[in-house]
Amino acid sequence: MPNDKPASKQFSDLRQRAERALQERRSDYLESTELSKEEMHSLIYELQVHQIELEMQNDELRRLHDEIEESRNTYSHLYDFAPVGYFTVKKKGMIEQINLTGAALLGLDRQSLIGKPLTDFIAREDQDTFYLHHLQMLKTNGNHTCEIKMMKFDKTPFYASCRHR
Repeated sequence: MPNDKPASKQFSDLRQRAERALQERRSDYLESTELSKEEMHSLIYELQVHQIELEMQNDELRRLHDEIEESRNTYSHLYDFAPVGYFTVKKKGMIEQINLTGAALLGLDRQSLIGKPLTDFIAREDQDTFYLHHLQMLKTNGNHTCEIKMMKFDKTPFYASCRHR
């Protein structure tokens, strides 16, 4: 959830905002309106139906949220424990995400790799190859592959196949 507040605090804040909005609307509306007993019953009925609709929508949103959370957890598990290294690289070539295998290939922990240029781990002789590959990928949306020599943190070389999608 993007907001770190507990759900009860979020609902409390939402309720306070709704009550303020209602007070602003109510003063203008009630001053100019007199309702009959039948109109009041009809209005109460409509409000109760609307409340039930909102509760049903809320239940559906919670169910969908749970499904999305479960899907995210499954994706995260598949990504993190894949047998190949996955790197998510920003347009400027900075590592945005990396799975456990990718971090192990480079010989560092994930957190220390986030925000570092991927080119720091590409052998000098393949820097141009990667640069041209990266430019091609930015210009077109197709699948692109190139083979490059990379260097672990300890300078041990290994070869990698870079695929952009």
